[in-house]
Amino acid sequence: MFRFLGLMALVAMLTGGACVIPQAYALSKAQGTVEPSFKQVLLDEGIDISGPGYEILAPIERSGTLFSFQLKTDFGTFPVRGTALLRKRLKELEALRRLERTDWGALAGDGAVEAVKRPLSFLGDLVRSPVDTLSNSAENLGQLVDGTVKTVAGETPVAAGPQREDEATSTKIAAAVVGRDRARREIAVKLGVDPYTTFAPLSAGLDKAAWSFASSNRVVRLATIFIPGGVGTAVTGVMTSAGIQEMLVENPTILNERMREALSDLGVSPEATRAFLGQRVLTPAEKLVFVAALQQLGPVPSLDEQVQLVAQAEHTSSAYYMVMAALMAVNYHQEQEPLIEFKLLDGVPYGRTAAGKVVVFIAGDRIGWDLAQRIALIELQGKLERMQPVGEIEYRVYGLAQASLHEALWDRNAFIRERAPLAGSLEFH
Repeated sequence: MFRFLGLMALVAMLTGGACVIPQAYALSKAQGTVEPSFKQVLLDEGIDISGPGYEILAPIERSGTLFSFQLKTDFGTFPVRGTALLRKRLKELEALRRLERTDWGALAGDGAVEAVKRPLSFLGDLVRSPVDTLSNSAENLGQLVDGTVKTVAGETPVAAGPQREDEATSTKIAAAVVGRDRARREIAVKLGVDPYTTFAPLSAGLDKAAWSFASSNRVVRLATIFIPGGVGTAVTGVMTSAGIQEMLVENPTILNERMREALSDLGVSPEATRAFLGQRVLTPAEKLVFVAALQQLGPVPSLDEQVQLVAQAEHTSSAYYMVMAALMAVNYHQEQEPLIEFKLLDGVPYGRTAAGKVVVFIAGDRIGWDLAQRIALIELQGKLERMQPVGEIEYRVYGLAQASLHEALWDRNAFIRERAPLAGSLEFH
């Protein structure tokens, strides 16, 4: 288990291990700083307090370096941790509004859904040819890959999908036959949202749309329903390639297998890969974005450590934090200088270029708003200085940093880049 020392609150991923904070640093005469107001936070983030179907409730609390929001919608009020996830939820609400404006009743026929529940021919096919029927029709029941059912062999963990424990067996069989789950994924990708979203209102809306579309006896193509826009986003701000969209539509078991192969090619151990694919706090789409980000960086040293850290995350915001940090690293790698290392120090991701420059990636909303965080970052700076980097150390922060932290790092030959961009595009191969 990695220790985050004073950056435990900053990274907000692992538990245990208290940090003894020395008081020798002259960071600021003030022991703390005034928290930004409710309106100021949203103004800084460029997020409207309210919009069609939602309102962000006061107050906004800061937990570690992430903000905690209460998002009130027509479907209930939902807690959201971190502005990155909040932006994703607002995009999902917009997608849900688009779904609700579509007349799915006009698109659906009597067709397949009720038909599959009546005749015995399908059940007979299950008995006579179970392998062909399951591998060709049913989702999440095992997929033949190179002649081997990977989920049975245990080589790839069973992929997570929408939770539908209350569905009757007949409904699940019908869904498998008409291709509801594949239709759901296709619709989500067309809308530019995560097909495996954990946002319950959108998940229900996608299911409703997928039933209507998949069971329709009319020839209707998704392209005629949705006006084409930009390519879909699986994680806020990241434009995904056609290859990633294709994988998001694919059977989740095949998706898991492809990610397993990709991580193996990057030198990640089978143990770390198995733990990463088996953890449940990230959706398969978010995992795919993380793997694609690592692919952009290439087989640099110590990727195993980052994958293990994500695999150990117990909360969505914790794992999401590392995904965002990786996307910040990809942006630097693509737009500034290639990174030849992408490692962790005290649980914080940092990269090194061929010229010896060191860049730190911190995916927090607000950094240095209390004394413990400022001291912890100065301690981290001291450890990085002992690596004898070339030039100034750059700290790339997803959000904003407190003024005294800027000053303290500047005095130590380092500087903070606020509002650091994420990867503009990702490929998966």
